[in-house]
Amino acid sequence: MSVHNKEIGIKRNVLGASGDIEHYERVEKSFNEMTQQLLMGAKYNAGNLNKYKLLDDAYRGSGGFEDGTYLVPFPVEKADKYAHRQDLAYYINFIKPIIDSHVNPIFKSDPVRDNFSDTFKLFINNVDGNNTTLTRFMKKAAIRAKLHGVEFIVIDAPKVDPNVVLTKKKIAEERIYPYLYLVSPSQVTKYSRDKFGRLISITYTVQNEVIDDKGETSSITETWTWTDTICRKKVKDEEEVFENTIGRIPVIPLYGVLNATDDLIPQSDLYGIARSSFALYNQLSSLDCINRGQAFSILLYPIGDEDEYEDPENDPIRVGVTDTLLFRDGQQSPKFISPSDKPTDMIVKEIELIIKEIFRQANLTFLNQQNISNVSGLAKKWDNLQLFRTIMDLAENLQATERIIAFMFGSYMNEDMSNYFVTYNKEYGVVDVSETLANALTTFGFNISEGLNYEVKKKVIRAMTDDLDFSVTQKLIDELDGLENKGAPVDVEGVSAVQPTAT
Repeated sequence: MSVHNKEIGIKRNVLGASGDIEHYERVEKSFNEMTQQLLMGAKYNAGNLNKYKLLDDAYRGSGGFEDGTYLVPFPVEKADKYAHRQDLAYYINFIKPIIDSHVNPIFKSDPVRDNFSDTFKLFINNVDGNNTTLTRFMKKAAIRAKLHGVEFIVIDAPKVDPNVVLTKKKIAEERIYPYLYLVSPSQVTKYSRDKFGRLISITYTVQNEVIDDKGETSSITETWTWTDTICRKKVKDEEEVFENTIGRIPVIPLYGVLNATDDLIPQSDLYGIARSSFALYNQLSSLDCINRGQAFSILLYPIGDEDEYEDPENDPIRVGVTDTLLFRDGQQSPKFISPSDKPTDMIVKEIELIIKEIFRQANLTFLNQQNISNVSGLAKKWDNLQLFRTIMDLAENLQATERIIAFMFGSYMNEDMSNYFVTYNKEYGVVDVSETLANALTTFGFNISEGLNYEVKKKVIRAMTDDLDFSVTQKLIDELDGLENKGAPVDVEGVSAVQPTAT
Protein backbone atom coordinates (compact mmCIF):
# COMPACT_ATOMS: atom_id res chain seq x y z
CA MET A 1 0.00 0.00 0.00
CA SER A 2 1.41 3.38 -0.95
CA VAL A 3 1.83 6.32 1.40
CA HIS A 4 -0.59 8.19 -0.80
CA ASN A 5 -3.41 5.74 0.09
CA LYS A 6 -2.79 6.16 3.80
CA GLU A 7 -3.72 9.81 3.81
CA ILE A 8 -7.05 10.70 5.40
CA GLY A 9 -9.69 12.04 3.06
CA ILE A 10 -8.35 10.41 -0.11
CA LYS A 11 -10.98 8.38 -1.90
CA ARG A 12 -9.87 4.74 -1.89
CA ASN A 13 -11.34 1.26 -1.46
CA VAL A 14 -11.39 -0.41 1.98
CA LEU A 15 -12.86 -3.63 3.38
CA GLY A 16 -16.01 -2.81 5.40
CA ALA A 17 -17.17 -4.53 8.60
CA SER A 18 -19.65 -6.65 6.62
CA GLY A 19 -16.94 -7.83 4.21
CA ASP A 20 -18.11 -5.57 1.39
CA ILE A 21 -15.90 -3.12 -0.47
CA GLU A 22 -16.46 0.40 0.85
CA HIS A 23 -15.08 3.82 -0.10
CA TYR A 24 -12.87 5.35 2.59
CA GLU A 25 -14.65 8.71 2.43
CA ARG A 26 -17.98 7.02 3.23
CA VAL A 27 -16.54 5.10 6.19
CA GLU A 28 -14.83 8.22 7.53
CA LYS A 29 -18.03 10.22 7.21
CA SER A 30 -20.04 7.54 9.04
CA PHE A 31 -17.48 7.43 11.83
CA ASN A 32 -17.53 11.19 12.18
CA GLU A 33 -21.32 11.26 12.44
CA MET A 34 -21.29 8.60 15.15
CA THR A 35 -18.57 10.43 17.03
CA GLN A 36 -20.51 13.67 16.81
CA GLN A 37 -23.61 11.99 18.24
CA LEU A 38 -21.66 10.64 21.20
CA LEU A 39 -20.19 14.06 21.88
CA MET A 40 -23.57 15.78 21.66
CA GLY A 41 -25.58 16.59 24.75
CA ALA A 42 -28.05 13.89 25.84
CA LYS A 43 -31.64 14.41 24.71
CA TYR A 44 -34.63 13.85 26.99
CA ASN A 45 -37.43 12.09 25.12
CA ALA A 46 -40.00 11.59 27.88
CA GLY A 47 -41.19 15.18 28.29
CA ASN A 48 -44.89 16.02 28.75
CA LEU A 49 -45.68 12.60 30.20
CA ASN A 50 -49.19 11.26 29.75
CA LYS A 51 -50.36 10.72 33.32
CA TYR A 52 -52.12 7.42 32.61
CA LYS A 53 -49.06 6.04 30.84
CA LEU A 54 -46.93 7.11 33.80
CA LEU A 55 -49.37 5.38 36.20
CA ASP A 56 -49.39 2.19 34.12
CA ASP A 57 -45.60 2.18 33.80
CA ALA A 58 -45.19 2.83 37.53
CA TYR A 59 -47.49 -0.11 38.35
CA ARG A 60 -45.82 -2.55 35.94
CA GLY A 61 -42.26 -1.22 36.12
CA SER A 62 -42.37 -0.89 32.33
CA GLY A 63 -41.99 1.86 29.74
CA GLY A 64 -39.55 4.59 30.71
CA PHE A 65 -38.72 2.85 34.00
CA GLU A 66 -37.64 -0.22 32.07
CA ASP A 67 -35.65 1.35 29.23
CA GLY A 68 -34.32 4.35 31.15
CA THR A 69 -36.05 7.09 29.15
CA TYR A 70 -37.58 8.45 32.37
CA LEU A 71 -34.10 9.53 33.48
CA VAL A 72 -33.66 13.29 33.10
CA PRO A 73 -30.16 14.06 31.70
CA PHE A 74 -27.77 16.08 33.81
CA PRO A 75 -26.82 19.53 32.46
CA VAL A 76 -24.28 19.16 29.62
CA GLU A 77 -24.38 15.36 30.04
CA LYS A 78 -23.03 13.62 26.94
CA ALA A 79 -25.11 11.06 25.06
CA ASP A 80 -22.75 8.14 25.71
CA LYS A 81 -22.65 8.75 29.47
CA TYR A 82 -26.44 9.20 29.55
CA ALA A 83 -26.89 5.87 27.71
CA HIS A 84 -24.57 4.18 30.19
CA ARG A 85 -26.53 5.64 33.11
CA GLN A 86 -29.78 4.37 31.54
CA ASP A 87 -28.33 0.86 31.44
CA LEU A 88 -27.52 1.01 35.17
CA ALA A 89 -30.79 2.57 36.33
CA TYR A 90 -33.13 0.50 38.50
CA TYR A 91 -36.73 1.05 39.60
CA ILE A 92 -38.20 0.36 43.04
CA ASN A 93 -41.91 -0.37 42.63
CA PHE A 94 -44.07 1.16 45.37
CA ILE A 95 -47.27 1.50 43.35
CA LYS A 96 -48.04 -2.22 42.99
CA PRO A 97 -47.58 -3.10 46.71
CA ILE A 98 -49.74 -0.10 47.65
CA ILE A 99 -52.56 -1.16 45.33
CA ASP A 100 -52.25 -4.78 46.48
CA SER A 101 -52.55 -3.67 50.12
CA HIS A 102 -55.80 -1.84 49.26
CA VAL A 103 -57.35 -4.47 46.98
CA ASN A 104 -56.21 -7.91 48.17
CA PRO A 105 -57.91 -7.70 51.61
CA ILE A 106 -61.27 -7.22 49.89
CA PHE A 107 -60.81 -10.33 47.78
CA LYS A 108 -59.24 -12.67 50.33
CA SER A 109 -62.66 -14.36 50.28
CA ASP A 110 -65.28 -14.36 47.53
CA PRO A 111 -68.14 -11.86 47.78
CA VAL A 112 -71.42 -13.19 49.13
CA ARG A 113 -74.09 -13.12 46.43
CA ASP A 114 -77.80 -13.97 46.82
CA ASN A 115 -81.09 -13.71 44.92
CA PHE A 116 -79.92 -14.25 41.35
CA SER A 117 -81.29 -16.21 38.40
CA ASP A 118 -79.86 -19.30 36.73
CA THR A 119 -78.74 -17.16 33.80
CA PHE A 120 -76.91 -14.76 36.09
CA LYS A 121 -75.22 -17.76 37.69
CA LEU A 122 -73.82 -18.58 34.23
CA PHE A 123 -72.72 -14.95 33.97
CA ILE A 124 -70.95 -15.10 37.38
CA ASN A 125 -68.78 -17.93 36.07
CA ASN A 126 -68.06 -16.34 32.67
CA VAL A 127 -68.49 -12.59 32.30
CA ASP A 128 -66.47 -12.00 29.13
CA GLY A 129 -66.52 -15.17 27.03
CA ASN A 130 -63.05 -16.11 28.30
CA ASN A 131 -64.31 -17.96 31.40
CA THR A 132 -63.37 -15.04 33.66
CA THR A 133 -65.42 -15.16 36.84
CA LEU A 134 -67.24 -12.06 38.05
CA THR A 135 -65.05 -11.97 41.16
CA ARG A 136 -61.87 -12.12 39.10
CA PHE A 137 -63.15 -9.43 36.75
CA MET A 138 -64.15 -7.12 39.60
CA LYS A 139 -60.70 -7.52 41.20
CA LYS A 140 -59.06 -6.49 37.93
CA ALA A 141 -61.44 -3.54 37.70
CA ALA A 142 -60.63 -2.58 41.30
CA ILE A 143 -56.88 -2.59 40.61
CA ARG A 144 -57.32 -0.36 37.58
CA ALA A 145 -59.77 1.92 39.41
CA LYS A 146 -57.25 2.42 42.23
CA LEU A 147 -54.52 3.08 39.68
CA HIS A 148 -56.43 5.43 37.34
CA GLY A 149 -58.86 6.97 39.83
CA VAL A 150 -61.80 5.54 37.87
CA GLU A 151 -62.35 2.60 35.53
CA PHE A 152 -65.42 2.18 33.32
CA ILE A 153 -67.21 -1.16 33.11
CA VAL A 154 -69.20 -1.65 29.91
CA ILE A 155 -71.97 -4.25 29.89
CA ASP A 156 -73.17 -5.14 26.40
CA ALA A 157 -75.06 -8.07 24.92
CA PRO A 158 -74.64 -10.02 21.67
CA LYS A 159 -77.06 -9.43 18.83
CA VAL A 160 -79.98 -11.85 18.88
CA ASP A 161 -82.36 -12.56 16.02
CA PRO A 162 -85.84 -11.69 17.40
CA ASN A 163 -87.30 -14.60 15.44
CA VAL A 164 -85.10 -17.17 17.20
CA VAL A 165 -86.56 -18.90 20.25
CA LEU A 166 -84.05 -18.82 23.12
CA THR A 167 -83.99 -21.81 25.42
CA LYS A 168 -81.89 -22.14 28.56
CA LYS A 169 -79.77 -24.76 26.82
CA LYS A 170 -79.19 -22.53 23.78
CA ILE A 171 -78.35 -19.52 26.00
CA ALA A 172 -75.81 -21.57 27.97
CA GLU A 173 -74.20 -23.41 25.05
CA GLU A 174 -73.92 -20.39 22.72
CA ARG A 175 -73.38 -17.87 25.53
CA ILE A 176 -76.24 -15.63 24.50
CA TYR A 177 -76.17 -13.33 27.51
CA PRO A 178 -74.42 -10.04 28.39
CA TYR A 179 -70.66 -9.65 28.67
CA LEU A 180 -68.33 -7.14 30.36
CA TYR A 181 -65.19 -5.30 29.33
CA LEU A 182 -63.14 -2.47 30.82
CA VAL A 183 -62.50 1.01 29.46
CA SER A 184 -59.77 3.19 30.98
CA PRO A 185 -60.22 6.97 31.32
CA SER A 186 -57.46 7.46 28.72
CA GLN A 187 -59.78 5.79 26.18
CA VAL A 188 -62.67 8.17 26.86
CA THR A 189 -62.61 10.93 24.25
CA LYS A 190 -65.85 12.77 25.04
CA TYR A 191 -68.74 12.74 27.47
CA SER A 192 -71.72 14.93 28.38
CA ARG A 193 -73.82 15.29 31.53
CA ASP A 194 -77.04 17.15 32.23
CA LYS A 195 -77.55 19.82 34.89
CA PHE A 196 -78.18 17.12 37.50
CA GLY A 197 -74.84 15.48 36.80
CA ARG A 198 -76.32 12.47 35.04
CA LEU A 199 -74.34 10.96 32.18
CA ILE A 200 -76.24 11.46 28.92
CA SER A 201 -73.54 10.59 26.39
CA ILE A 202 -70.09 9.00 26.38
CA THR A 203 -67.61 8.22 23.59
CA TYR A 204 -64.58 5.95 23.91
CA THR A 205 -62.19 3.99 21.70
CA VAL A 206 -61.12 0.35 21.88
CA GLN A 207 -58.50 -1.58 19.93
CA ASN A 208 -59.72 -4.75 18.25
CA GLU A 209 -57.56 -7.39 16.58
CA VAL A 210 -59.13 -8.81 13.41
CA ILE A 211 -58.11 -11.44 10.86
CA ASP A 212 -58.59 -10.83 7.15
CA ASP A 213 -59.30 -13.35 4.37
CA LYS A 214 -55.57 -14.12 4.01
CA GLY A 215 -55.16 -14.94 7.71
CA GLU A 216 -53.27 -11.72 8.42
CA THR A 217 -53.99 -9.97 11.72
CA SER A 218 -54.35 -6.23 12.09
CA SER A 219 -55.41 -3.84 14.83
CA ILE A 220 -58.32 -1.52 14.17
CA THR A 221 -59.68 1.31 16.30
CA GLU A 222 -63.36 1.17 17.15
CA THR A 223 -65.10 4.31 18.38
CA TRP A 224 -68.22 3.73 20.45
CA THR A 225 -70.81 6.31 21.49
CA TRP A 226 -73.63 5.54 23.91
CA THR A 227 -76.75 7.49 24.83
CA ASP A 228 -79.93 6.35 26.54
CA THR A 229 -81.51 5.57 23.18
CA ILE A 230 -78.78 4.62 20.69
CA CYS A 231 -75.35 3.06 20.33
CA ARG A 232 -73.05 4.21 17.53
CA LYS A 233 -70.04 2.17 16.40
CA LYS A 234 -67.54 3.74 14.00
CA VAL A 235 -64.60 2.00 12.31
CA LYS A 236 -62.64 4.23 9.92
CA ASP A 237 -65.33 5.71 7.63
CA GLU A 238 -67.96 3.05 8.31
CA GLU A 239 -70.60 3.69 10.95
CA GLU A 240 -73.34 1.49 12.45
CA VAL A 241 -76.16 2.67 14.68
CA PHE A 242 -78.03 0.33 17.03
CA GLU A 243 -80.93 0.77 19.39
CA ASN A 244 -80.03 0.88 23.08
CA THR A 245 -82.60 -1.68 24.19
CA ILE A 246 -82.23 -1.15 27.95
CA GLY A 247 -82.84 2.63 27.85
CA ARG A 248 -79.81 3.41 29.97
CA ILE A 249 -76.14 3.98 29.17
CA PRO A 250 -74.47 0.65 30.02
CA VAL A 251 -71.17 2.28 31.03
CA ILE A 252 -70.62 2.15 34.79
CA PRO A 253 -67.83 4.15 36.48
CA LEU A 254 -66.02 2.34 39.30
CA TYR A 255 -64.10 4.77 41.50
CA GLY A 256 -60.97 3.86 43.42
CA VAL A 257 -62.06 6.10 46.29
CA LEU A 258 -65.18 8.07 47.06
CA ASN A 259 -65.52 10.63 44.26
CA ALA A 260 -65.96 13.91 46.11
CA THR A 261 -65.69 16.02 42.94
CA ASP A 262 -68.10 16.91 40.17
CA ASP A 263 -65.82 15.33 37.60
CA LEU A 264 -66.71 12.06 35.92
CA ILE A 265 -62.98 11.41 35.63
CA PRO A 266 -61.26 12.63 38.82
CA GLN A 267 -57.53 12.80 39.40
CA SER A 268 -56.04 9.51 40.57
CA ASP A 269 -54.98 9.49 44.23
CA LEU A 270 -51.91 7.53 43.15
CA TYR A 271 -50.74 10.10 40.62
CA GLY A 272 -48.77 11.95 43.30
CA ILE A 273 -47.13 8.67 44.28
CA ALA A 274 -46.32 7.92 40.63
CA ARG A 275 -44.66 11.32 40.32
CA SER A 276 -42.78 10.65 43.56
CA SER A 277 -41.63 7.32 42.13
CA PHE A 278 -40.44 9.19 39.03
CA ALA A 279 -38.40 11.57 41.23
CA LEU A 280 -37.07 8.65 43.30
CA TYR A 281 -36.02 6.83 40.13
CA ASN A 282 -33.93 9.82 39.09
CA GLN A 283 -32.45 10.41 42.54
CA LEU A 284 -31.36 6.78 42.86
CA SER A 285 -29.60 7.10 39.51
CA SER A 286 -27.89 10.30 40.69
CA LEU A 287 -26.73 8.57 43.85
CA ASP A 288 -25.39 5.61 41.88
CA CYS A 289 -23.65 7.97 39.48
CA ILE A 290 -21.84 9.74 42.34
CA ASN A 291 -20.92 6.48 44.03
CA ARG A 292 -19.50 4.96 40.87
CA GLY A 293 -17.72 8.08 39.72
CA GLN A 294 -16.40 9.56 42.94
CA ALA A 295 -16.77 7.31 45.97
CA PHE A 296 -13.34 5.68 45.61
CA SER A 297 -10.26 6.45 47.62
CA ILE A 298 -7.19 7.58 45.67
CA LEU A 299 -3.63 6.90 46.76
CA LEU A 300 -1.85 10.22 47.15
CA TYR A 301 1.82 9.48 46.53
CA PRO A 302 4.51 12.19 46.85
CA ILE A 303 7.53 12.22 44.51
CA GLY A 304 10.85 13.71 45.53
CA ASP A 305 12.64 16.24 43.32
CA GLU A 306 15.50 13.82 42.74
CA ASP A 307 13.14 10.99 41.62
CA GLU A 308 13.21 10.23 37.92
CA TYR A 309 9.60 10.58 36.71
CA GLU A 310 7.93 12.59 34.02
CA ASP A 311 5.96 15.64 35.07
CA PRO A 312 2.66 14.28 36.53
CA GLU A 313 0.89 17.47 35.52
CA ASN A 314 0.96 16.24 31.93
CA ASP A 315 -0.48 12.80 32.80
CA PRO A 316 -4.25 12.25 32.60
CA ILE A 317 -5.88 11.96 36.01
CA ARG A 318 -8.54 9.29 36.45
CA VAL A 319 -10.66 8.31 39.42
CA GLY A 320 -11.01 4.66 40.34
CA VAL A 321 -10.15 1.94 42.84
CA THR A 322 -6.65 1.42 41.39
CA ASP A 323 -5.64 5.04 40.66
CA THR A 324 -2.67 6.87 42.10
CA LEU A 325 -2.29 10.62 42.13
CA LEU A 326 1.40 11.57 41.96
CA PHE A 327 2.81 14.96 42.96
CA ARG A 328 6.27 16.34 43.74
CA ASP A 329 6.58 16.88 47.46
CA GLY A 330 8.98 14.56 49.19
CA GLN A 331 8.15 15.90 52.63
CA GLN A 332 4.78 14.11 52.89
CA SER A 333 4.04 10.45 53.40
CA PRO A 334 1.72 8.48 51.08
CA LYS A 335 -1.95 8.48 52.09
CA PHE A 336 -5.43 7.84 50.70
CA ILE A 337 -7.83 10.67 49.96
CA SER A 338 -11.55 10.44 49.15
CA PRO A 339 -14.17 12.92 47.93
CA SER A 340 -16.61 14.66 50.25
CA ASP A 341 -19.68 12.69 51.27
CA LYS A 342 -21.88 15.80 51.51
CA PRO A 343 -23.43 15.45 48.00
CA THR A 344 -24.23 11.81 48.75
CA ASP A 345 -25.76 12.67 52.14
CA MET A 346 -27.91 15.35 50.54
CA ILE A 347 -29.32 12.93 47.96
CA VAL A 348 -29.83 10.15 50.56
CA LYS A 349 -31.88 12.54 52.75
CA GLU A 350 -34.05 13.48 49.78
CA ILE A 351 -34.55 9.80 48.93
CA GLU A 352 -35.63 9.09 52.51
CA LEU A 353 -38.05 12.02 52.38
CA ILE A 354 -39.58 10.81 49.11
CA ILE A 355 -40.08 7.28 50.48
CA LYS A 356 -41.63 8.66 53.67
CA GLU A 357 -44.06 10.77 51.64
CA ILE A 358 -44.99 7.81 49.46
CA PHE A 359 -46.06 5.80 52.52
CA ARG A 360 -47.91 8.80 53.97
CA GLN A 361 -49.90 9.36 50.77
CA ALA A 362 -50.84 5.68 50.72
CA ASN A 363 -52.05 5.62 54.37
CA LEU A 364 -49.28 3.12 55.10
CA THR A 365 -47.16 5.29 57.39
CA PHE A 366 -46.91 2.56 60.03
CA LEU A 367 -45.04 0.29 57.55
CA ASN A 368 -42.24 2.84 57.27
CA GLN A 369 -41.69 3.47 61.00
CA GLN A 370 -38.11 2.68 61.86
CA ASN A 371 -38.69 2.09 65.56
CA ILE A 372 -41.98 0.23 65.35
CA SER A 373 -41.64 -1.01 68.95
CA ASN A 374 -41.78 2.58 70.19
CA VAL A 375 -45.14 3.25 68.54
CA SER A 376 -48.10 3.01 70.91
CA GLY A 377 -50.86 0.47 70.41
CA LEU A 378 -53.37 3.30 70.04
CA ALA A 379 -51.29 4.86 67.27
CA LYS A 380 -51.11 1.51 65.46
CA LYS A 381 -54.88 1.08 65.73
CA TRP A 382 -55.42 4.59 64.36
CA ASP A 383 -53.13 3.87 61.39
CA ASN A 384 -54.99 0.60 60.75
CA LEU A 385 -58.30 2.43 60.97
CA GLN A 386 -57.18 4.92 58.31
CA LEU A 387 -56.08 2.08 56.02
CA PHE A 388 -59.22 0.00 56.64
CA ARG A 389 -61.44 3.01 55.91
CA THR A 390 -59.70 3.44 52.55
CA ILE A 391 -60.20 -0.25 51.78
CA MET A 392 -63.85 -0.14 52.87
CA ASP A 393 -64.58 2.81 50.56
CA LEU A 394 -63.41 0.70 47.62
CA ALA A 395 -65.41 -2.31 48.84
CA GLU A 396 -68.57 -0.22 49.04
CA ASN A 397 -67.95 1.14 45.54
CA LEU A 398 -67.55 -2.43 44.27
CA GLN A 399 -70.83 -3.49 45.89
CA ALA A 400 -72.75 -0.56 44.42
CA THR A 401 -71.22 -1.12 40.98
CA GLU A 402 -72.00 -4.83 40.97
CA ARG A 403 -75.64 -4.15 41.87
CA ILE A 404 -75.89 -1.83 38.86
CA ILE A 405 -74.32 -4.54 36.69
CA ALA A 406 -76.93 -7.03 37.93
CA PHE A 407 -79.77 -4.58 37.27
CA MET A 408 -78.57 -3.94 33.71
CA PHE A 409 -78.08 -7.67 33.16
CA GLY A 410 -81.72 -8.15 34.12
CA SER A 411 -82.76 -5.39 31.70
CA TYR A 412 -80.99 -7.17 28.82
CA MET A 413 -82.42 -10.59 29.75
CA ASN A 414 -85.89 -9.43 30.88
CA GLU A 415 -85.24 -10.74 34.40
CA ASP A 416 -86.05 -9.05 37.69
CA MET A 417 -82.74 -8.49 39.48
CA SER A 418 -83.96 -5.79 41.84
CA ASN A 419 -83.49 -8.06 44.86
CA TYR A 420 -79.93 -9.01 43.94
CA PHE A 421 -77.68 -8.88 47.00
CA VAL A 422 -73.87 -8.79 47.19
CA THR A 423 -71.49 -8.17 50.08
CA TYR A 424 -67.74 -7.86 49.77
CA ASN A 425 -65.44 -8.93 52.56
CA LYS A 426 -65.12 -6.44 55.42
CA GLU A 427 -62.69 -8.41 57.59
CA TYR A 428 -59.41 -6.84 56.54
CA GLY A 429 -57.23 -8.08 59.34
CA VAL A 430 -56.13 -11.67 59.91
CA VAL A 431 -59.19 -13.83 60.61
CA ASP A 432 -58.83 -15.47 64.02
CA VAL A 433 -61.04 -18.57 63.99
CA SER A 434 -60.99 -18.93 67.79
CA GLU A 435 -62.18 -15.34 68.21
CA THR A 436 -64.96 -15.88 65.66
CA LEU A 437 -66.12 -19.04 67.45
CA ALA A 438 -66.00 -17.35 70.86
CA ASN A 439 -68.12 -14.44 69.61
CA ALA A 440 -70.52 -16.86 67.89
CA LEU A 441 -71.04 -18.88 71.09
CA THR A 442 -71.78 -15.69 73.01
CA THR A 443 -74.29 -14.62 70.36
CA PHE A 444 -75.99 -18.05 70.35
CA GLY A 445 -76.29 -17.81 74.14
CA PHE A 446 -78.34 -14.62 73.85
CA ASN A 447 -80.58 -16.20 71.16
CA ILE A 448 -81.72 -12.76 70.01
CA SER A 449 -83.43 -13.86 66.79
CA GLU A 450 -83.41 -16.67 64.24
CA GLY A 451 -82.20 -14.28 61.56
CA LEU A 452 -79.13 -13.34 63.61
CA ASN A 453 -78.46 -16.99 64.46
CA TYR A 454 -78.54 -17.82 60.74
CA GLU A 455 -76.11 -15.04 59.79
CA VAL A 456 -73.71 -16.04 62.59
CA LYS A 457 -73.76 -19.66 61.41
CA LYS A 458 -72.78 -18.52 57.91
CA LYS A 459 -69.98 -16.42 59.36
CA VAL A 460 -68.68 -19.44 61.28
CA ILE A 461 -68.72 -21.52 58.09
CA ARG A 462 -66.72 -18.89 56.22
CA ALA A 463 -64.19 -18.57 59.06
CA MET A 464 -63.74 -22.34 59.38
CA THR A 465 -63.27 -22.83 55.61
CA ASP A 466 -61.18 -19.73 54.97
CA ASP A 467 -58.29 -21.82 53.61
CA LEU A 468 -60.52 -23.97 51.37
CA ASP A 469 -61.84 -23.38 47.88
CA PHE A 470 -64.82 -21.03 47.68
CA SER A 471 -66.96 -23.76 46.12
CA VAL A 472 -66.63 -25.80 49.35
CA THR A 473 -67.74 -22.81 51.42
CA GLN A 474 -70.68 -22.15 49.13
CA LYS A 475 -71.72 -25.81 49.21
CA LEU A 476 -71.83 -25.75 53.03
CA ILE A 477 -73.83 -22.52 53.04
CA ASP A 478 -76.27 -24.02 50.51
CA GLU A 479 -76.57 -27.05 52.77
CA LEU A 480 -77.40 -24.73 55.68
CA ASP A 481 -79.98 -22.92 53.54
CA GLY A 482 -81.70 -26.25 52.88
CA LEU A 483 -82.32 -26.90 56.58
CA GLU A 484 -85.76 -26.12 57.94
CA ASN A 485 -84.32 -24.96 61.25
CA LYS A 486 -81.38 -22.97 59.81
CA GLY A 487 -82.07 -20.11 62.23
CA ALA A 488 -82.68 -22.29 65.28
CA PRO A 489 -80.63 -21.50 68.41
CA VAL A 490 -77.53 -23.54 69.21
CA ASP A 491 -77.20 -25.27 72.58
CA VAL A 492 -73.95 -23.75 73.90
CA GLU A 493 -74.08 -25.25 77.37
CA GLY A 494 -70.78 -26.93 78.14
CA VAL A 495 -69.21 -25.60 74.92
CA SER A 496 -66.40 -23.07 75.08
CA ALA A 497 -63.82 -21.53 72.77
CA VAL A 498 -60.37 -20.37 73.77
CA GLN A 499 -60.17 -16.59 73.47
CA PRO A 500 -57.05 -15.29 71.74
CA THR A 501 -54.40 -13.86 74.03
CA ALA A 502 -53.95 -10.12 73.68
CA THR A 503 -50.39 -9.06 73.00
